[in-house]
Amino acid sequence: IHEDLGRINQSVFIAFLQDTGKDLFKKISILKASGIILSKRREMGNLVHHFQTEEPSVCDIDFDFFYCLAHASDAVQILDEWNFNEHDRIHAGAAIVCTVFIDYKIIDKTPVDCLVNQAQQMILRNKVIHAEHLNLFSFLICGMAFFQLFARTGNTIPTNFAVLLGLVVALSLVFWGLVLHFLPYASQVIQPCVLLLTGLGTVMIARIDHEHDTEVATRQLMFVCLAIVLSSILIVAMRDYRILRRFSYVSMVVGLVLLLSPMLPVLGQNINGARIWIRIPGLGSLQPGEFAKLFLAFFFAAYLFDHRDQLAVGGKKVLGLQLPRIRDLGPIIIVWIASMGGLVLQHDLGTSLMFFAMFVSMLYVATGRASWIVIGGVAFAAGAVAASSLFSHVGARVEAWLHPFDNTLYNRAVGGSYQIVTGLFGLASGGLFGTGLGQGHPYLTPFANSDYIYASLGEEFGLVGCFGILLLYIIIIASGFITAMKVKDGFGKLLSSGLVFTMAFQVFTVVGGITLVIPLTGLTLPYMAAGGSSMVANYLLATLLIIISNAANKPAPETLSETFQHEALAALRDRELKEREAERASKTARRAKGGAQS
Repeated sequence: IHEDLGRINQSVFIAFLQDTGKDLFKKISILKASGIILSKRREMGNLVHHFQTEEPSVCDIDFDFFYCLAHASDAVQILDEWNFNEHDRIHAGAAIVCTVFIDYKIIDKTPVDCLVNQAQQMILRNKVIHAEHLNLFSFLICGMAFFQLFARTGNTIPTNFAVLLGLVVALSLVFWGLVLHFLPYASQVIQPCVLLLTGLGTVMIARIDHEHDTEVATRQLMFVCLAIVLSSILIVAMRDYRILRRFSYVSMVVGLVLLLSPMLPVLGQNINGARIWIRIPGLGSLQPGEFAKLFLAFFFAAYLFDHRDQLAVGGKKVLGLQLPRIRDLGPIIIVWIASMGGLVLQHDLGTSLMFFAMFVSMLYVATGRASWIVIGGVAFAAGAVAASSLFSHVGARVEAWLHPFDNTLYNRAVGGSYQIVTGLFGLASGGLFGTGLGQGHPYLTPFANSDYIYASLGEEFGLVGCFGILLLYIIIIASGFITAMKVKDGFGKLLSSGLVFTMAFQVFTVVGGITLVIPLTGLTLPYMAAGGSSMVANYLLATLLIIISNAANKPAPETLSETFQHEALAALRDRELKEREAERASKTARRAKGGAQS
């Protein structure tokens, strides 16, 4: 490049990149995606040839220059993550190349500082615009649903309900503003999906309240406000999730205390055959297991991160599976015993299954061995089969799952299949597009606003609405998995994957139980079912995913990567050797010349 390139102004440099920048980044992206290391001389030669043929004014560039492109190749992925127009893409490309040129000291930093800052602001501006559109879309859909519901049922919106709706919208906007301010690189798709799920669930709860003359939806909005406030505090107070690793064993103790607290004779309550509730005077019932899953996820992530090397060591190979060593089976045996103990003492299949599945999935992520999943699945299946034979409440659920249309089971007062069959008929009456909001009869199903809210939504929104709800969950889960793959910290990778696995498994068990894929477990659908404990706990779970995604998406500091340092040292060493050889050759030539003269 011309020696006076540092004096070229910004507009001329952008015009220079209009023809070469896009193709250059395309080539870098292809090399990156195909796994080819940019330091290979053949690929370097192709890029040099591109510059020489496309821009005759570009002079010969040393191969070492393109080592710098490896440092910028990660930034190129930003161009693919957002739908830039051509003008913005050129600006972003120019900023990346400018950064590379500055690192290689080809041009001075001062003339292009403005360009780099503009590109960075443009990237953040695009994220804000995308998030704003998604949030507005969520508010619009929920607003239309509430308007349609009250127009068909009562023609007016109760004043207290309207005030709470406005408060939820205001708090959601505050939460979004805090995320943009404190976590500018966080995922912007989680919050809109959570808001839309919450809004649709509250609409259905309010629709069922109209038939039963209750105010569950009003109480639900209060819990949503509380959940958003606590999530906002978490955003401000905990910007670095890695602090949770310091309190791993404290988290274990708190999680176990919360999990076992319903067994206390004073606080514990037995509701619908399951002892998973505690009674707090003045506040009502609380399900501590929803909060226990967060603390146990902290402990599991810290423990598995510290012991992943020992657990990854393989033992004997049986039927193609590399089984772990006997002495490494201790943690999974302990968690299995705890899960079975919860099943026996609390009569709750769903909670014990959720905790065991969370631990096994995190164990698989930590070690990469499929044998752990096989061992965990076989162990829990054996325990569940034994429990169905030993405990009547578990056996009744399995029997109702296998024979739901049996007259005896259908008419059984306790442990029968009336709820299952009624929910199935509700889903069937909804058809493809549903009966319409306020036009069906979802209230006929027992616990239609909590355990069976998915069937209620399916009746009035139809199969298309059910698929849309599942799509929102898939977006949240996919965002969590992408965060787990992108974050470099091992603890964050385990924590985000564990939280996402927990949510995915909970959605699967609820939807699977309603649609007769598996027996009913008693779990509730996150963000949609009536219940304050589940709402607050799952909002905190989503907030943790947002915090971790900020660390995963945050650009690397302006320090050279290990690969670049290695290549740079190798290039300097080669250059130094060449200079020494040249110096030796010149000395030899001078000596030879001096000897000839003498």
